Amino acid sequence: QRMEFCEVIQARGNGFVNNTVFTDEAAFELYGNVNHQNLRYWSSENPYWMRDNKSQYRKKVNVWAGIIGD
Repeated sequence: QRMEFCEVIQARGNGFVNNTVFTDEAAFELYGNVNHQNLRYWSSENPYWMRDNKSQYRKKVNVWAGIIGD
Protein backbone atom coordinates (compact mmCIF):
# COMPACT_ATOMS: atom_id res chain seq x y z
CA GLN A 1 0.00 0.00 0.00
CA ARG A 2 2.86 2.39 0.73
CA MET A 3 4.44 1.86 -2.67
CA GLU A 4 1.08 2.36 -4.37
CA PHE A 5 0.53 5.58 -2.39
CA CYS A 6 3.99 6.87 -3.38
CA GLU A 7 3.33 6.15 -7.04
CA VAL A 8 0.00 8.01 -6.93
CA ILE A 9 1.59 11.02 -5.23
CA GLN A 10 4.48 11.12 -7.73
CA ALA A 11 2.03 10.94 -10.64
CA ARG A 12 0.20 14.06 -9.39
CA GLY A 13 3.32 16.22 -9.75
CA ASN A 14 5.13 18.67 -7.47
CA GLY A 15 2.17 21.03 -7.14
CA PHE A 16 0.22 18.45 -5.15
CA VAL A 17 3.01 17.82 -2.63
CA ASN A 18 3.68 21.55 -2.22
CA ASN A 19 0.04 22.06 -1.20
CA THR A 20 -0.10 19.13 1.23
CA VAL A 21 0.40 19.40 5.00
CA PHE A 22 2.22 16.50 6.67
CA THR A 23 1.67 16.36 10.45
CA ASP A 24 2.56 14.25 13.46
CA GLU A 25 2.32 14.48 17.23
CA ALA A 26 4.26 13.10 20.18
CA ALA A 27 4.19 13.26 23.98
CA PHE A 28 7.44 14.01 25.85
CA GLU A 29 7.81 13.47 29.58
CA LEU A 30 9.53 16.37 31.31
CA TYR A 31 11.78 14.26 33.55
CA GLY A 32 13.45 12.19 30.82
CA ASN A 33 11.34 9.07 31.39
CA VAL A 34 10.55 6.71 28.54
CA ASN A 35 7.00 6.75 27.16
CA HIS A 36 5.84 3.39 28.53
CA GLN A 37 2.90 3.31 26.14
CA ASN A 38 5.38 2.28 23.44
CA LEU A 39 6.82 -0.58 25.54
CA ARG A 40 5.39 -4.08 25.87
CA TYR A 41 6.07 -6.41 28.80
CA TRP A 42 5.88 -10.19 28.78
CA SER A 43 6.35 -12.78 31.52
CA SER A 44 6.65 -16.52 30.87
CA GLU A 45 5.68 -17.27 34.49
CA ASN A 46 2.55 -15.10 34.47
CA PRO A 47 1.14 -14.11 31.04
CA TYR A 48 -1.32 -11.72 32.73
CA TRP A 49 1.43 -9.73 34.50
CA MET A 50 1.27 -5.99 33.92
CA ARG A 51 3.48 -3.19 35.18
CA ASP A 52 1.62 -0.63 37.28
CA ASN A 53 2.12 2.69 35.53
CA LYS A 54 0.64 5.93 36.88
CA SER A 55 1.43 7.95 33.77
CA GLN A 56 -1.57 10.23 34.25
CA TYR A 57 0.29 11.95 37.09
CA ARG A 58 3.57 12.54 35.27
CA LYS A 59 4.21 15.94 33.75
CA LYS A 60 4.50 15.86 29.98
CA VAL A 61 4.23 18.08 26.95
CA ASN A 62 2.33 17.22 23.77
CA VAL A 63 3.99 18.49 20.60
CA TRP A 64 2.26 18.82 17.25
CA ALA A 65 4.22 19.78 14.15
CA GLY A 66 3.47 20.20 10.47
CA ILE A 67 5.44 20.61 7.26
CA ILE A 68 4.10 22.22 4.09
CA GLY A 69 5.68 23.10 0.77
CA ASP A 70 9.40 23.41 0.16
